[in-house]
Amino acid sequence: MILEKTTAQVIPQLINVHVGQPAKFECRGTGINITLSWRALQRHNISSKAHILNNQLIFPSASMQDSNTYLCVVSSLNGNAFAFVDLHVKRSEFIQHQHEIMVLFEIVEVILMILLVLAMRSLSNAPHDVYIIEVL
Repeated sequence: MILEKTTAQVIPQLINVHVGQPAKFECRGTGINITLSWRALQRHNISSKAHILNNQLIFPSASMQDSNTYLCVVSSLNGNAFAFVDLHVKRSEFIQHQHEIMVLFEIVEVILMILLVLAMRSLSNAPHDVYIIEVL
């Protein structure tokens, strides 16, 4: 009796997505009475937002925390086989630009506060009686 060799293959082997985009890997295996399972290598648990359906590892909306190497394990009466895949999740350009804009606003706010303090100091040293500064 010749037993079929146990094999594992994942399609595709690499996915690059932006935050919020979907990602899907399909594991295929050969062997006698095979079972397939998925594991995350760098973090032991696969995200609770991901799900496994018909041997597919599906991320409906990928997050930065989903970036990882995943392992498909195919087990059969003849042994085990493994296939590795990588999911790389990047910040979307919009989110990156939004973050940069927020940092710029914070810098401008600090500069305006410094200018306000300097203006108040110069006004307090002026020889006039009363000054009213209205801050919007």
